[in-house]
Amino acid sequence: MRLSDGSTRQVSVAEVAEHIAGPAPWVALDQAVAQMGETPTAGALAGVAWLAVQGGAPVVPVAVLGTRRTGEPMGHVPGFRRRLVIEFGAPVDPQPADSARESLRLTADLVAAALARHVAESAARHGVTLPGDGPGPTV
Repeated sequence: MRLSDGSTRQVSVAEVAEHIAGPAPWVALDQAVAQMGETPTAGALAGVAWLAVQGGAPVVPVAVLGTRRTGEPMGHVPGFRRRLVIEFGAPVDPQPADSARESLRLTADLVAAALARHVAESAARHGVTLPGDGPGPTV
């Protein structure tokens, strides 16, 4: 888990659950939900932006790495002992604007950029190769 001071440490599932159950609301977005290959899916980002703007909750980008290799279909269950990495990014606050539409657009754009940057940085930091093909067929 990346801490607010920029350091990282391994955490247990119980610690993550405790953090999630905390008093502050937030929306988590992982790249499997938001991406088709290299391009974020507009519908998923719009939905996340809408939740963030309507609820006043920050969006937390989540990199879930190692679940699929090049050539494996979306929905593929990783093999036993495959190395997986789950890393939470810095929260992205909803963006205020003169109109709700503009607020949604600004928030979605900021979230898309933050998610892409977080996934790329996490993959590089942990030495995980991202799939080189699109999502392919689903299982």
